[in-house]
Amino acid sequence: MSLHGCDRRAAWLNVASIRVKIKVLNTIQSRFELNNSQMAVKIGVDKTMLWRIKTERNNPGAEFIAKFLLAFPEMKFEDVFFIE
Repeated sequence: MSLHGCDRRAAWLNVASIRVKIKVLNTIQSRFELNNSQMAVKIGVDKTMLWRIKTERNNPGAEFIAKFLLAFPEMKFEDVFFIE
């Protein structure tokens, strides 16, 4: 099957996405006693981006993941994120 026209779109839809473990994210936030604004500042992202990720409106991108892991170096990728 070629990746031209409709076949390309179908191939794109089958790409895995990275998701966040919401319960783990909320546990980390509670452990550090951070509200959403403070959590966003600690990570280095806009609070709207954090909200969109926590409500699963958006998946975390590479920038969010990198900033999160830098802000919480004790966490491993697989502790907070998963591939779907």
